[in-house]
Amino acid sequence: MSYLARVKQIRPTKHQERGAVMLMTTSFMLLGVMCLALVVDTGRLYVIKRTLQRQADVAALEVAVRGGRCDDGSAQQIAQENLARNGFTLDAEHQLALPECGDIIVNNHMRQLDTASSSNKAIAISLSQTTPASMIAGGAFGESITISARAVASANGSPLAMLTLRSTLLNVNITKNSKAKLLSDVFGGLLGGNLNISVGAWNGLIHTDIDIFEFMDRLAVNIGVSAGEYDNLLSTEVSTGELIQAAIDVLEQQNGTPQVTLNALEAIVALDQILLASSVSSSQLKLGEVVSLAADADYDGAKARVQLYQFIQGIILLANQHNAVSAVIPIDLLGNTVDLAIKVIEPPQFAAIGDPAAAKDEAYLAVNNSPNRIYVRSAQLRMVFSVSLSNELTSLVSGLSTAVSNLASPLVSVINGLLGLNLGVLLGGQDQLSILLLPAPFRFDINLDLAGGDARVTDFSCQGNEKSLTVPVKTAAATLRIGKMGTSANDAKEQVMSAQSEPTVLPIPLVDFGIKHCSILFGCGARVPFAAGGLGLKVKSSVFGAEGTLLFESPAEENLPDLGNMAETRGSQVYQSISSASLIESLRDTLSGPEITAYEANGNTLGSVLMLVGSVTNTVVALLKTAISTVLSPLLDPLLTFLIENLGLDLAKTEVAANLSCHANQGVSMVM
Repeated sequence: MSYLARVKQIRPTKHQERGAVMLMTTSFMLLGVMCLALVVDTGRLYVIKRTLQRQADVAALEVAVRGGRCDDGSAQQIAQENLARNGFTLDAEHQLALPECGDIIVNNHMRQLDTASSSNKAIAISLSQTTPASMIAGGAFGESITISARAVASANGSPLAMLTLRSTLLNVNITKNSKAKLLSDVFGGLLGGNLNISVGAWNGLIHTDIDIFEFMDRLAVNIGVSAGEYDNLLSTEVSTGELIQAAIDVLEQQNGTPQVTLNALEAIVALDQILLASSVSSSQLKLGEVVSLAADADYDGAKARVQLYQFIQGIILLANQHNAVSAVIPIDLLGNTVDLAIKVIEPPQFAAIGDPAAAKDEAYLAVNNSPNRIYVRSAQLRMVFSVSLSNELTSLVSGLSTAVSNLASPLVSVINGLLGLNLGVLLGGQDQLSILLLPAPFRFDINLDLAGGDARVTDFSCQGNEKSLTVPVKTAAATLRIGKMGTSANDAKEQVMSAQSEPTVLPIPLVDFGIKHCSILFGCGARVPFAAGGLGLKVKSSVFGAEGTLLFESPAEENLPDLGNMAETRGSQVYQSISSASLIESLRDTLSGPEITAYEANGNTLGSVLMLVGSVTNTVVALLKTAISTVLSPLLDPLLTFLIENLGLDLAKTEVAANLSCHANQGVSMVM
């Protein structure tokens, strides 16, 4: 067979060619459909995975921002709320694993979540979703698959809490020039200079706020400390003038409503005078003694506004602690003007800011051993004044002279037996008992030491929109002393203010049992005062304050506002208090019923003598108590009024306000 014949024999027919093309076309179409199915399914699974990861990321971020914790279930609750808002409904196919909490560690140059740590700074959220493996091929590649996503978010900052003590001058208006003059005398006396601040300037201080962090940033610039190094700044010694100047600089940069600006301008006028007065007795101070920042908290971007008056008052009280000056303020007592001397033993720490989580962890430690404490206290003061009476005690209570005279006869026989004195026996001479009710002027000294009230954060909670702070509080304690503390009013002031601990207090003599030696030939010799003892008054009464626990709770904003919202809520912010009416009542009882004590005579106890004398002595003591209480009882209220109206101190209660920012001004970041 020829070659052409063979070629013709193997050449396909037209029918055969059409079948081959159809087969190849079908094969390519099937391959295209399979590729399309693969692309569609892969894309679908990718979208599911991406959506799931996004939902996990957002949930982890919100848990971190809102301070969710694993130990109290708040992380789980916050994550569920977030997922519901973002379309991830928990059911059999959509699962949320228990969140994991811990800290971030670096291992082989990679950041990892350390769940062994008890910290809650980093949160891991794990989600899973069960879905068909293929929407096109059905069960060819398995009925379903489970897609998982895990996100770890870390809070770069920590929650911030702040405590502030309330001043009784928080929201008042000074309207009288006499009030402005008295405040000027108090502040000027504490500084060792002279002040003459007007009514408007005082109101400017009272109604102006200052941001603590803005103040510290300005002070750092002024004295050459690196910005943001608050620990270093608080421990750096600065002068009183440098602190006042920093406050002026901050106010000059403030912007606000016309009224806010006007108040700030008036406040600057007052601060200029205070700055000048502070140069008279300048001291080196540490800002950390009046404002407390916990050691390890994150203050980046934080804001904390306080009343300017209270802030400046704290600086002035701190300055007084470090200078040798005692402020001497004239006040009205019993219709007379007496000089009240005031010295600061410990300044107030009226504001404290820190991480409430760290404060909670250290709540079992003593205050001084807790570097992360959030703790405030009022000032510890020492005061002394002297009272001189122009009238004799007998003018206060009728019958006192007669009662004292009636003591002579029963005392003679008793004193002869117990003290071995020769009273009323003529053996060449006679010792005569001479009882004397002390004449005018009658002077005594009163010293009042105040130990400030305090408050401290021991627990907190941040769960969603609900947050709380637990704050144990103590009210002020006081020690009242009455007696002779010096040879004169000025000497008493010097002795009390220079005492390192308790001042020395001697009894106030009221009745003098003196002795005169008399003879028939030579008459009576000089009277020896208190030779047989006497009656006197000496008081030391220590009164402890009350204790209690305050709970600040939101969601009501005024109960526990964020730190950044303090300016808006100062007028309406809720202050809670622990009252101690018993302290005031105890001081009043001490003054209204002072104890009359017996002097010793020549080493023997006169108390025994007076007990044997009996009812006659009791009559005299009762009358003396009445006379003395008439003098002492009216002294307390003017003193308490002075403290409340001029130093903002209320002994009857400690008032505290709290702020808590669970997540404001704090960043978070995705770790993995």
